[in-house]
Amino acid sequence: MKVLIFGGTTEGREIADALADLGFEVTVSVATELGREELKDIADIEVVVGRKTQDEIAAMLWTGDYKYCVDATHPYATEVTENIKAACRKLQISYDRLKREEEPVEIPANAVYVNSAREACVYLLGHMAQADTVFITTGAKEAREFADILPERRYIRVLPTEESQRLCADAGFLADHILTGHGPFSKEENVKALEETGATYLVTKDGGKTGGFPEKMQAAEVCDVVPMIIRRPKEEGKTMEQLVRKFSRIMEMME
Repeated sequence: MKVLIFGGTTEGREIADALADLGFEVTVSVATELGREELKDIADIEVVVGRKTQDEIAAMLWTGDYKYCVDATHPYATEVTENIKAACRKLQISYDRLKREEEPVEIPANAVYVNSAREACVYLLGHMAQADTVFITTGAKEAREFADILPERRYIRVLPTEESQRLCADAGFLADHILTGHGPFSKEENVKALEETGATYLVTKDGGKTGGFPEKMQAAEVCDVVPMIIRRPKEEGKTMEQLVRKFSRIMEMME
């Protein structure tokens, strides 16, 4: 029984491992080679690399004869999720969204909430004092949203890939203002980054515990930095436990 998982997240890796253990024939689609690398320890799965349009997703589902599809992409990757859902709907393939569970996090009292990276940039342009700097941790794909801020006053942390470096350079980030690393990062690592950049603002998504969000908030508190939090999009879906239970029942019925 074949399952196609769209991953690139911790949850994607965990559900791939769980379904492979149950005996499903699992293929995981990830956007980058880094995503493939994170799956190398899971036996008996196939990994496909590359970003895909809705038509390419549909073609993959059709030619691979998949019966089930699990969307375990990042909670902020709303466009990708819509494309996966549309392709499954078109082909009448079972679709499940794996939700990243939300856990209570202590947020500093000076936190500012916004709805998008662009909204964060607009806020910063209106509130940053002359000596202020901002440390951006929302990813290279949204680097261009901060292009209106003076280059010497913005820093960004992204994945250590050529694509990330290119996107940041295209958005006008100075080479020595681009930090690279593979998270989630500890409180201490975040504190070090905030101190090295002299940041007065920290822009982040609410990636939950999996994405190192609590540690970012702890570091912001320690460094007296203003956290700017891009709200997580609302989503419907199943938890890891619910999905594993569903696929366990499917496998039991096949025996």
